Amino acid sequence: MPASSMVPPIQPGSRVRTRNLFPYLLPRGLREGIEVTVLRANDNSFVVEDDEGRECTVGPLSLDPGEMVWSDGHWVESV
Repeated sequence: MPASSMVPPIQPGSRVRTRNLFPYLLPRGLREGIEVTVLRANDNSFVVEDDEGRECTVGPLSLDPGEMVWSDGHWVESV
């Protein structure tokens, strides 16, 4: 089966980068471009944790999962 290039799903346990897209600004104290871990997915938001253990609630457009390739049954970073 050929590999396809896509944006991987954001789900609990995912490591993603934050981004600011007006009008969906990041919560105070959460910087743009850092890696966070997704803890929970709600109806229209995600609860994330930064490397210092702070939790924030952000919208889906504030998270960038990057571009990965689905290959052999799992996501791998695109080259």
